[in-house]
Amino acid sequence: MDRAVGYAQRPLARGDWSQSRIYEVRVRRGRHGHPARGACLMEFASALSGGRWTDQPDSIDATLARLAREVNDLSSDRGRIALLPLLPWLVIRPRAGESATRVAVTTVLVKAALGRAVGRAADRLSQDAVELAGGAQVWRWWQWPLGRGPQMMVRRSLRVLRRADGDALLRQVLVDAVNAARALDGLPPVPGETLEPGSVAALPIRVQAHVPSGLEPCHYHVAAPADRWPVWLMEAWARRRVEMRDLPGRDCRRRERMAHVHA
Repeated sequence: MDRAVGYAQRPLARGDWSQSRIYEVRVRRGRHGHPARGACLMEFASALSGGRWTDQPDSIDATLARLAREVNDLSSDRGRIALLPLLPWLVIRPRAGESATRVAVTTVLVKAALGRAVGRAADRLSQDAVELAGGAQVWRWWQWPLGRGPQMMVRRSLRVLRRADGDALLRQVLVDAVNAARALDGLPPVPGETLEPGSVAALPIRVQAHVPSGLEPCHYHVAAPADRWPVWLMEAWARRRVEMRDLPGRDCRRRERMAHVHA
């Protein structure tokens, strides 16, 4: 049986849900099997949008999520706390069949790394920047020459940023990536007043273990108790939900489900 059951208050049968329990969760490096062990930025985002506990929530574009995980892990303990105000603005749905968000986020990352790279790394990143500026639209891995493609661009850029390893730099790269993705939706940059670093090092998360009735493995369902999260964070989340409802050409029912905060 999945280790999720180990946190339940009683043995669970197929189709059962455990009683919900609220944990005070600290922001930490890496991924975590249960909120009691901490949460990275993306795991907090999975609770904010409501759903399965994961560091790869489907409410966030995959390239942006990967960047957020790396920024979380490379930041210091104090730097990770300063990332929490970004949570509501990181919820940017992937665009089905489109590569625009991936190109925009990768471009921000490559440009940030290029300004700090030297030698061979700088040469490769310069070539990456030229390809992205030329409107690279082919994102099937088998259509790229060996060592090219978006995944390699992201990997090369992150190697450089790891060596730079400054909290302010990492946070700014993530903010710039979010703003680049927002620009594709015709939205202005994230309001600066909502990005002021807060003083909270932990946030409450409501957790339930679920044993599906079918073959799906056991998992945790998590949610952000709105009445217990900081007011400034929930106000920013309310603003983001309004933006998502007003976006044209998206699945409204999916957006509404994803934007709902479980009390």
